[in-house]
Amino acid sequence: MRYKLMLIDCDRTLLTDKGCVTERTQKAIRDSIKRGVKVVFASGRAPSGIENIIKTIGAEGLIDYLVCFNGGMILCLKDRQAISESILTLDDVTKISESICGDPEDYYVFTSKRLVCQGNNEQAEIEAMKNNMSLTQDDVRQLDADEKAFKMVFAGKEEKLDKIEKEMPEILRKQYNVTRSEPNNLEFMSLHASKGYALKKLTDILNIRIQDTICFGDSENDLSMLKIAGTGVAMGNACEKLKSVADCVTDSNNNEGLAKAIEKLVLS
Repeated sequence: MRYKLMLIDCDRTLLTDKGCVTERTQKAIRDSIKRGVKVVFASGRAPSGIENIIKTIGAEGLIDYLVCFNGGMILCLKDRQAISESILTLDDVTKISESICGDPEDYYVFTSKRLVCQGNNEQAEIEAMKNNMSLTQDDVRQLDADEKAFKMVFAGKEEKLDKIEKEMPEILRKQYNVTRSEPNNLEFMSLHASKGYALKKLTDILNIRIQDTICFGDSENDLSMLKIAGTGVAMGNACEKLKSVADCVTDSNNNEGLAKAIEKLVLS
């Protein structure tokens, strides 16, 4: 089968646990592009965080679109224009923060311009550095009027977040896309922000059949795209929820899993 569109998650899929993209993986991606496959990186990261990866693998000018903030934005790199945005309003941010029983210093917000947290938050500092964004300590409910909030993240120990997720009001699940991209975070986005929505949007824009798509991921935030893709591939290090919906499971991110799957399914 010849695939025409490939969506690849970044952290713990494309990247090893050390944040690297292996030479073999880089080659597999470049070879796919040479064969005419549209390659799109789909991540919870901001645009700048994904573009850092593109530079690392020497794929500048070869990637046309980015799926950022777990589908909250689809960015066209040719003209730097967002072709799709699904955001949280200030009312949304306030509602979520007041509905969750947690320390205000446990959460932070990704906006179009910066990352905002209310106190010292180690995970927020890591995310700001990873995404090449400024970090501001401020009340997340007092954002600038022109700022677009793409996602709100609660960070902490897995057991604590499990408890928060279990005890949070059911209405939040109905009003927002609530997901985990890592065991130590819980993310809230617009109900229409998902990688699955982004995949469908891109197939419409590019006039590609959904059955001609292949997606790779490792976490809950990849569920929506693997469910609807022509072929959904879970990494060997993926969570069990993702493996249960995947068409196949490859090796881990630390053992060339992405490269192996691309070589077998796309390049063979």
